[in-house]
Amino acid sequence: MSKVKIQIYDPAMCCSSGVCGPSVDEKLLRLQETILELSKNYADKVEVQRFMISAQPFEFMNNTKVAEILQNEGADQLPLVFVDGNLISQKGYPTKEEIMSYIK
Repeated sequence: MSKVKIQIYDPAMCCSSGVCGPSVDEKLLRLQETILELSKNYADKVEVQRFMISAQPFEFMNNTKVAEILQNEGADQLPLVFVDGNLISQKGYPTKEEIMSYIK
């Protein structure tokens, strides 16, 4: 059985997780907790890849769906979240429940 592949295309942030600095975004904190739980409890079922536009611009250009959204709609559409190549979230992060619904 192949793993569910989750790809997260983040906007520019201060660090790779986005949960650093003086004011932590609660949505990013919840996303990071979900990713940690997935890697701990579902490592055999899911693979999570996370890309930041300022650190990995080629990943954004190499994904034709991401590149098209950025070119046609702009970087304010980030974050973009894909599950097995299908866009599930744009301009925001999915909830833990939404992510888990793709894994079961």
